[in-house]
Amino acid sequence: MKLINTFSIIVALLLLTAPIKANAQEDEGTENSSELITGKILLQASIGGPNMKKWSYDANNYNNQETRGSFHYGLSGEIRVSRTIGIGFDAIYSPFERTIQSDYYYDPETGTSVMQNSETVVTENKFRFIPKVYIHFNVNDPSWDLYISGGIGINYIDKEVRVDGEKTDDYYNDYYGDFPIMETPFPYAGRFCFGTRYYLNDIFGFSFETGIGGPALSFGINARFL
Repeated sequence: MKLINTFSIIVALLLLTAPIKANAQEDEGTENSSELITGKILLQASIGGPNMKKWSYDANNYNNQETRGSFHYGLSGEIRVSRTIGIGFDAIYSPFERTIQSDYYYDPETGTSVMQNSETVVTENKFRFIPKVYIHFNVNDPSWDLYISGGIGINYIDKEVRVDGEKTDDYYNDYYGDFPIMETPFPYAGRFCFGTRYYLNDIFGFSFETGIGGPALSFGINARFL
C-alpha cells in the first residue's frame, strides 16, 4: 500500500507540473509535433511488484512454508502511429517458488499418506505476452509522456513439482495450494494501466506505471528510436 500511495503522490505532482491541454489540436511549432512523434519506436524494460501469489501465501504466515519471487520483470515495445495512438506489446515474466516442509508424504500409488519428513518445492513461473493499444495525452512539456493502455493476450505457466529433489507429476502435489483462484485454468491474460514517461533527452528516459493484470506498480527505463 505504501508503494501505491507513493505512486499516487508522484502522479498528482506530474499532472500539476505537466498540465494536459484542453484540446487535441497539434502545435506545429513545438518539438512534440506529429512529424517528430509518428513512427517512433520505443522499448521499455521494467521491474514491478508486488507478486500477489507470494503476498497471499506470506500473509498466511505458514510456519512450514517459504516463498520466493517478489517481483515481475517486463519488456514493452510500442510504435507511434499518430500523435495520440500507439500499438505495442507487454512481455511480463513472473517467477514464483514455494517450499513446503512436511512430516508426511502423499503416495499417489497407494492413495495414503506416509509418515515421512519431506520437502516439496513447487515452481510456478508465469509468462504473459499481451498486444496493447496506447492512448497518449497531449502535454505542454515534450519531456513528459502520459498514457493509458490495455490489451488481451496469452498466459503461460511453467509449473514443476519436486519432492525431496525428485520431479513428480502426481495430481495431489501438482495442485496442492490454498489459492486455486490464482491457478488460472485458461491461457489468456489482460493488462490495463496508466503510465507516464519522462525523457532525459531525445532518446533515453524512465517510466512509472500502475495497472491491473501484472504488477500493480512498476518502474522502468526506456529508449525511443527513429
